[in-house]
Amino acid sequence: LLADFYLRHYNIEFGKNIKRFDASAQKEMRLHSWPGNIRELKHVVRVAVLKTRGDIITKNNLELDTPASLVKMNFRLDDTSFEKAKITAAIAHTGGNMAQAARLLGITEKTLLIKRKKHGLK
Repeated sequence: LLADFYLRHYNIEFGKNIKRFDASAQKEMRLHSWPGNIRELKHVVRVAVLKTRGDIITKNNLELDTPASLVKMNFRLDDTSFEKAKITAAIAHTGGNMAQAARLLGITEKTLLIKRKKHGLK
């Protein structure tokens, strides 16, 4: 329901007429853990609306870091896009090992602690 709400919102904002998410996109969105919560959903839908050329959003239009693709995920925090999601995913990927998570992210453990506090992550 929220994805459909944001689809309508971004259709208006960008002057598009995308009708729906196809079955593959719906499945991907249901399987995603949404570590960034509503903000991540809003961003994913926004990007999908911008990327979609037709009138249906497919899974290829979604930019999701699903558990199945964590191995390929770029954990590096070279910029601040998806910072909270990347931190959450790196910690989950390492089973809560902060030293390993920091290495995946390319930051020190102290910086990881500061960023976790910034984003309200425990």
